[in-house]
Amino acid sequence: MGFIAVEAGWTVTEVGRQPWIIHGVMRTADAVTPMPGIAYSFYLYTGVYISLALIVTFMLYRQIRMVDKLYDVPSSENPEKH
Repeated sequence: MGFIAVEAGWTVTEVGRQPWIIHGVMRTADAVTPMPGIAYSFYLYTGVYISLALIVTFMLYRQIRMVDKLYDVPSSENPEKH
C-alpha cells in the first residue's frame, strides 16, 4: 500500500505540474517558454551533483576500509580484559 501511495502521489504531482496545458488541445512542447542560458544552470547543477556523488562514494569507500582499524582491537592491547 505504501508503494502504491508513493506512485500515486508522484503521478498526481507530475500531472498537476502542467496546469497551463489543456489535455488533447495543447502539447507541453508548445507551452514551454524559451529561456536563454538555461543549459548553463542545468550543466552546473549536474556537475555539482556528480561531484557530490563522487565525494560521497570516496568517503564511504574510505570508511569501509577503516572499519578493521577502528573497531577491531586485539585482546592484548585492550586494558579492560586484564
